[in-house]
Amino acid sequence: MDRTPGWLVVKSEKSCCNITVVSKQKTEAEPVSVFISHRHIDRGLADVFREEISEWCDDGARIYQSSHAESGSKIGDRLDIAIAEAISQSNLVLLIYTDAPGDYDWCMYECGLAQDPASIDSNIAVFFTTEDLPDPMDNRIGVRLNSESIQQFVHDFHRTPEFFARRSEAFSAGVSDKYIKQKADQLHKKLKNVAPNLAADITIYDRITAGLDLDKVQEIIQAADHGGQQAGFELAHEIIPQFATVRSYSGDPQEHFNYDTFEEAMLLGDLFLRWTQDSEKDANLFWQKEICEAIAAAILNRPERSISTPFKSLASAYWLLPLLARFRVIPYEDVYEFDILFCKLESEVASRMLCA
Repeated sequence: MDRTPGWLVVKSEKSCCNITVVSKQKTEAEPVSVFISHRHIDRGLADVFREEISEWCDDGARIYQSSHAESGSKIGDRLDIAIAEAISQSNLVLLIYTDAPGDYDWCMYECGLAQDPASIDSNIAVFFTTEDLPDPMDNRIGVRLNSESIQQFVHDFHRTPEFFARRSEAFSAGVSDKYIKQKADQLHKKLKNVAPNLAADITIYDRITAGLDLDKVQEIIQAADHGGQQAGFELAHEIIPQFATVRSYSGDPQEHFNYDTFEEAMLLGDLFLRWTQDSEKDANLFWQKEICEAIAAAILNRPERSISTPFKSLASAYWLLPLLARFRVIPYEDVYEFDILFCKLESEVASRMLCA
């Protein structure tokens, strides 16, 4: 099973307990309710998730964390019944998994309750920092604790209707991309502070993730179907700068274009224009065309089309070679996303490439 970094909510198809709780139908009014399953040693991580989720929801979410006095079970409660009731009221169970040899029997019991389709209707999500997922979920895709995955989690928490069981609409679909990134950066920073044993998330290359709506993608495909690949490329030169937006980024790619930060839904064409205006006279613009053609080649499922023209950063002495690293479809948003890396080159290497 390919475990591509990213966040996935999963639902089991097997029953593993006999707790009887009536399932509820989807409703927009169903409140956000999160059950955090964790070992005592991972309480610091659980605390961070509880605090951040409470902030996102303005303390309007129901959060069950057994290790927290105010949101866990009360003295005198029968623990198995209290947990079953808490899970039955939750539309998301968050499992924190950090140590493969560790004792996760109780966590697996909690997730087992949540995975019983005959009694409880809860989605399950797994954060893991190990090489593999726990055996009961070995056929699932998990998420590692890194900046890209955290940002996807924050995005889906707010904007994806299917993220929470029994909700017919997203929790907060209207929040801005800037808000998503700010909250993701904050969550990632806090998690790293309480989990120093986790590998550092190091950005080697600056990256932007561009998005293009499905209807524009279809226009490029139809142009290629009717007029051949070159017709698709020519239309891509028009469509991509005008409609492709910067959805997220890592590192400091904005500095190469003389921006302090990328504005919400900034157009790729705005970056091209800013660089053209602020760069030296007669600068080579062919890299912009090559980015559009590389994206079009990915859309048309053609053999890899390389980018061979570097451009000079507006913030340093480095030259940069764009690289289309991967693309993916976001079906619930009808958007194609494209990850573009900016690889640093020494000036003499860039000069040889430009003269080739």
